[in-house]
Amino acid sequence: AAGKRGSEDPAIAKMLCLHIPALHPPSFTELELEVPALVQISALVGVGLLYQASGQRLMTEVMLGEIARPPTNELLGCRESYSVAAGIAL
Repeated sequence: AAGKRGSEDPAIAKMLCLHIPALHPPSFTELELEVPALVQISALVGVGLLYQASGQRLMTEVMLGEIARPPTNELLGCRESYSVAAGIAL
């Protein structure tokens, strides 16, 4: 994502969005794919770099939602890191 900073490359966006549960479609169950918390945090920062200075409304709304998202069981230990990563991505 760092090499494609600000490009909104769809192939990289799909790969990164696969690791962010907030961007999964409603029909996609979380049981099908367990993504470790550190991978989710890294994907958030990657999405922020990929969409840097693009003004992409969907990604802005998702990142704002992730900053305020209540902790889940898997993110309980690193909730602050997740929120900071969403803030950096924003």
